[in-house]
Amino acid sequence: MSQRDWTVYIVFTLVYSTLLLFIASWAMGADATLTWTDTSDAEEGFRIYRAPTITTTFELLAATGPNQTTYTDKLAQPGNCYRVSAFNSAGESQPSNNACLLVLVPIPPTLTLK
Repeated sequence: MSQRDWTVYIVFTLVYSTLLLFIASWAMGADATLTWTDTSDAEEGFRIYRAPTITTTFELLAATGPNQTTYTDKLAQPGNCYRVSAFNSAGESQPSNNACLLVLVPIPPTLTLK
C-alpha cells in the first residue's frame, strides 16, 4: 500500500472566534491549502501559525496582506495543526479554531477462512 492510499481526516477543534479556519485540500505528501473567513474590514493582514501537533506550541508560519483568505503550506506534514489571526496597528485578534491534518491507515477487509 502506498502513502497515497491512506485516508485523510481533517479534525477541527472549535473555539469562539470571529475567524473560521478550515483546510480546503490536502493529500499525504502534498501541499495543504488553508482557507478562512475574513470578517474584518480593518485588518492589515493575517498571521498563520503552525504546530507539529495539537499539544505543542504554535509558531508563526507566514503573514498575508489584507483581504487574503487562503494560504498554501508547501511543507505540510501529518499531524500539523494550524490557526490564523487578523492583525493591524492596534494588535492581533483572538486566533481562529485549530485545524489539524490527520492520516489514518485504512483497515484491511475482514478475512474469511474456508
